[in-house]
Amino acid sequence: MFAIKQYGEQYDDVTQKKLREYKVWLIENYKPKTVNLRLRAINCYLECIGKEKWKLPFVRVQQKTFLENVISEADYKYFKSCLKKDDEMFWYFVIRFLAATGARVSELIQIKAEHVKLGHLDLYSKGGKLRRIYIPKVLSVNRANSSPPIRKTTSFSEEEAIMRFIDSKMARSPALWEILLIGTRCLISQHTK
Repeated sequence: MFAIKQYGEQYDDVTQKKLREYKVWLIENYKPKTVNLRLRAINCYLECIGKEKWKLPFVRVQQKTFLENVISEADYKYFKSCLKKDDEMFWYFVIRFLAATGARVSELIQIKAEHVKLGHLDLYSKGGKLRRIYIPKVLSVNRANSSPPIRKTTSFSEEEAIMRFIDSKMARSPALWEILLIGTRCLISQHTK
């Protein structure tokens, strides 16, 4: 009703020309979502008075083509190198798994060694939808013989470290993820000073 009242305050009668002028005025003075709400009200009014052919098209609202809460590739590599340099291999593997699989933290704690060997994990969401998380071969123990030699990270290979991480009881601890968030913030602040 507000859009109709607003239109009535600016124009005496309803014509196609005045409707277009009103739309231009809306675009100049309001955000696209507000413009579309007002246009919807005007279009409903036009239906009521039998002028459906005069309906005004909505303004296109451009969707953001990027995520604001995703770190850059450079930040990711820097973060991994800092973890490795500080010998924080557990957190290194947490970050590496999250980045390589696209898994959510809540999904990461469900991954087991058998899933790594299989190459994927199937999860069912609340609505019963299947979400498959693919685990790259780089993180798998069953890599082809042609792959480059495994660099030692500590007393065991990187693959063994991955499997130990996946099988560790600590990886399934709910408190781990709160620690992860706190640890990540501390680590970033240490290396940015």
